[in-house]
This record gives sequence, structure tokens and C-alpha cells, in this order.
Amino acid sequence: DMRAYLTRLLSPHWQVETVDSGTTALERVRDHPPDLLVADVMMPGLGGLELVGALRADPATRELPMIVLSARVGEEAAIEGLAAGADDYLAKPFSSRDLIARVRANLELSRLRRAAAAELRAEHDRFKQTLQQLPVGVILTAAPSGRVVMANEQIEEILGHQLTGAVSTDENGVYRGF
Repeated sequence: DMRAYLTRLLSPHWQVETVDSGTTALERVRDHPPDLLVADVMMPGLGGLELVGALRADPATRELPMIVLSARVGEEAAIEGLAAGADDYLAKPFSSRDLIARVRANLELSRLRRAAAAELRAEHDRFKQTLQQLPVGVILTAAPSGRVVMANEQIEEILGHQLTGAVSTDENGVYRGF
């Protein structure tokens, strides 16, 4: 009944695919990740919170926005859902407008996160290219650990060995090549 209800509510706005268990959902999401997952806490096979946990543990699905539905109301239930990794928690019964608004908001936030991550990767690549073009040797380390984050070819040439990749460090991750 809930799957049919969600399909009726959401399909006028988005393409909706439903499955009959948490186990099937996990397989389907891993094979073909959707833009957003709506899961009930109480599902056959694998419960919604366990499904969320399994998807958050997988690097391929870690960023997938997830909304958890539950018959449990109250702050403690919502905190449990959010602590499991859900992006949003909606107690049943819920209004159709509330669900649609939350789906729309989570999809938009996901789009903004992807765009920001892509821009950050592009900035990182530009910075890395600039670092390699400098005529001096440069080492960037993480504070306070001293772990080498990035080094250009010039410093590796000066030191006579490679710093990126397999770096010689002490038990605290601090580079000890000097």
C-alpha cells in the first residue's frame, strides 16, 4: 500500500521505481543508483536504517540522498534515523505536500553538493598544475600531523626521492626525510 501511495504522489513529478524489500533495494541501488532513495524503516529483509547504513558504508553510494519514513514519531526516532545516515526523516502519516517538498529539497541539495564537489576538484587540479609549474621546490603538509599532502617534482628532484605516493613517515604520519 505504501509503495503504491508513494508512486501516486511522486510519479507526476519524478520517475519512480519501487521494490518489495530492503534487500532488493540494496541490490538495485548498487546496480543502478537513483537520484534519491525513499525507504521505510520497516521493510522485509533489510530494514530502512540498515539499508541506509549499508549504502553510506559503500563509497559508490555514500553521497546518495536518502529520506527515511517511519511510523515512529518523536525526537528520539528522528534522531535515530538521522544518526543512521538519513538526510531526512519523515514520520507517518505525512502530508503529500510535505513529502514532495522534502524530496524536491533533497534533490536540489544533492545537485548543489555535486556541483560544489566538481568545482572543488577542478580547483584542486588547477592548484596542482600551478604547483608543478613553479620553478622552486614545494612541499605541502597537513598540520599538525606533518603528513605530506602534495609535493612538486622540483622538490623531489632536489631531495633525490619521491615524496608523493609511498612516503616515509613515523608512527604519527610525519614525514622524516630531512
